[in-house]
Amino acid sequence: MPVVITAGPVALFTSTITGCDTAHFSNQSTTPIGTNIISYSWNFGDGSSSFASSPVHIYINYGTFEVKLKIVNSNGCVDSVLQQITITPKPVADFSISPLRCTGSPVNFTDQSFMPAGFLGSITNWFWDFGDGNTSTLPNPTHVFSGTSTTYSVRLTVTATTGCKGFNEKLITFVPSPVADFTESGALCQNQMVQFDDLSQPNGGGSLLSWSWNFGDPLSGASNTSTQQNPAHLFSGTGPYPIMLIVTNSTGCSDTLLPMPTVSLAARPVADFTTSATRCDTVSFTDNSTTPAGTTLTSYLWNFGDGGFSTQTSPSHIYTTYGTFSVKLKIVNSNGCADSVVQQVTVNPKPVADFSFPPVRCTGSSVSFTDHSFLPPGFTGYISGWLWNFGDGTTSPLQSPSHVFPVTANTYLVRLTVTSTTGCIGFNEKTVTLVPSPVANFTESSPLCQNQSVQFSDLSQENGGGNIQRWNWNFGDPLSGAYNTSTIQNPTHSFSGTGSFNISLIVTNANGCKDTLLPIPQITLNARPLSNFKADTVCQGSLTTFTDLSIPNSGTIIARLWDFGNGQTSTAPNPTNLYATSGVFIVKLTVTNTNGCAKDTTKQILVLGKPVSAFTNSASNCAGDSVQFVDLSYTPHGWLQEWTWDFGAGTIVGPIVFPTNKPRTDAPLNISARFRSDSAHLLISSPAMALVQILPFSLPICLS
Repeated sequence: MPVVITAGPVALFTSTITGCDTAHFSNQSTTPIGTNIISYSWNFGDGSSSFASSPVHIYINYGTFEVKLKIVNSNGCVDSVLQQITITPKPVADFSISPLRCTGSPVNFTDQSFMPAGFLGSITNWFWDFGDGNTSTLPNPTHVFSGTSTTYSVRLTVTATTGCKGFNEKLITFVPSPVADFTESGALCQNQMVQFDDLSQPNGGGSLLSWSWNFGDPLSGASNTSTQQNPAHLFSGTGPYPIMLIVTNSTGCSDTLLPMPTVSLAARPVADFTTSATRCDTVSFTDNSTTPAGTTLTSYLWNFGDGGFSTQTSPSHIYTTYGTFSVKLKIVNSNGCADSVVQQVTVNPKPVADFSFPPVRCTGSSVSFTDHSFLPPGFTGYISGWLWNFGDGTTSPLQSPSHVFPVTANTYLVRLTVTSTTGCIGFNEKTVTLVPSPVANFTESSPLCQNQSVQFSDLSQENGGGNIQRWNWNFGDPLSGAYNTSTIQNPTHSFSGTGSFNISLIVTNANGCKDTLLPIPQITLNARPLSNFKADTVCQGSLTTFTDLSIPNSGTIIARLWDFGNGQTSTAPNPTNLYATSGVFIVKLTVTNTNGCAKDTTKQILVLGKPVSAFTNSASNCAGDSVQFVDLSYTPHGWLQEWTWDFGAGTIVGPIVFPTNKPRTDAPLNISARFRSDSAHLLISSPAMALVQILPFSLPICLS
């Protein structure tokens, strides 16, 4: 069998190096006509690979590398090629920075770049980008950064004689310098110490460690300088004086306040005052201070020595205690200069007002007030006047008065003002709380009728003064004896007659406060009607007629209620009622007059029952035979009195009437009847009463 050998592909490529580290590979491989290359496999010699047709590869390290390309065509034939390429090294960029970097101070940069060992060439160019918009081409530049940032990214780019470049970036951080500042407190006045207050800020660059002051006052000698943070200085003249302050932080960065502020000193005012001649609790102060020409006094501060203050020019002050006080006046003029003066002021004692009153005080009752006022011991004089203000618009000059407060409020602010022989006045206020009295009230049940108990219901209100504990009733009915009064909350009372009665109610709460219902209510008791009626006696199945015979006694009868005893009722004046059964029924009539008083009465009503007819007869065989009839009739009321027989053969017997003056006592009625084909014969063996029931019977016909 013949074997066909197919021509294989030819692997080939070229390479170009850019940027000293980037290799561009161009595939130049070929394959026989009718085939095509289906895969590429690159090995770049540094452990990296690719399957692209013409790849680009960046070498991390410099040196000589063997690059291999392997190809496969569509016939499955393989070829490979191996070439060497050389990667030139980049220069290594590096630099150092001066260690202390305060904002605003110059920074020194030192180049430390180099070429890797074993390769020819040197660094020929430097380019610095300081990150603040400024650059430099010096190998070791010095730079003062612009802007307000404290952090900058600095990049150094170096170029070698081979044309390769390298760069390095470093972050430079500045220590913020402090910001010097101060203020002087108070006014700048001659012969007055000036306080300087440091306002310097660390500005984020570390805590402040030192302060250097120069007050520009060489005549003050050694006091002209200070290292305190907040010094005070007494200037030797009026100035002006230039003030210099230098502050330094913990990193050694410093700042000087520029331009230097100046201070000038002005002349001071003179403080003085007098007091009123009479000093009890209120003392009047008069300002007598002076100030240099061209200035005015702008503020006053009084310290009265008892914790009280004032900013008025000539104030008055009320002392709550007596004694000797150190009063100080401090003044300030329009130049801001101040002066002060202290004087001793003696305040005479005022009387101590005090009083008492009973612990329980009911609204509407008299309250007694007792004066307990006094003068402090060790002082001459006594209390000579009293004035009471009861807080309700009334007053009293008595030492210990009594007073009845109006009931419009429960609390009153009472003030006692007392005056001593020295003319000093004292007062005291106390709140008098009145215990609210209860509010008596009640209602009574209606209607109000003679011989009918009246229910009294208490409607009294506590009114905020405590629980009601006692009730005292008087019914204005002395004829009822011991029952005329009651102490229960909701009593009942049966009045002894008709007419008007005055009802009195007094209620007492837990605090002993009382109230009487005024004006005293009056109730009127009316006479009750007299209930009466009559009714006829009828037989079962007939209407019974009722006739009202009631008497109203007062007013007129306006309502009636009949109860017929069989579940039926009526409100008619003279009704009728049909009883379905016989017997005795209890009938009740209740009548009500125009005063609302009601009365009822009951009576028994008889309804007569119907008689019940019944009989028996002897059996018969043939027409013409005698038939014996035996009466078995009866009646539930009275006795049977009349019978009528109808034998249904054209023969009627009766009525047979029995005497009505007595009940029947003989035997039941026996009647014999003989029936023939053409006639009937009746044989009566004894008298009988009426028969109302017809009982049918049949009689056989016998032929002779």
